[in-house]
Amino acid sequence: MLLALERSSGRWSQFARSQGVGAQRVYWWRQRLGPGSPTKVPDDVSLVPVRVRYEDAD
Repeated sequence: MLLALERSSGRWSQFARSQGVGAQRVYWWRQRLGPGSPTKVPDDVSLVPVRVRYEDAD
C-alpha cells in the first residue's frame, strides 16, 4: 500500500479514499512503516492473500 502511495500523484488523503481506507490509517502507516520510520520491516516479509470461509457449526 505504501509503495502504491509513493507511485500515486495525489495527496495521501485522496489516495486513502480511493483505496477505501481511512486517511488516518494511511497516515499511521506512513509514520510507522514509511521511509525514514523507526520501524524497519525486513525485505523478506510479505503479505499473503487469504480467503476466509464460513463453515456452519452444525
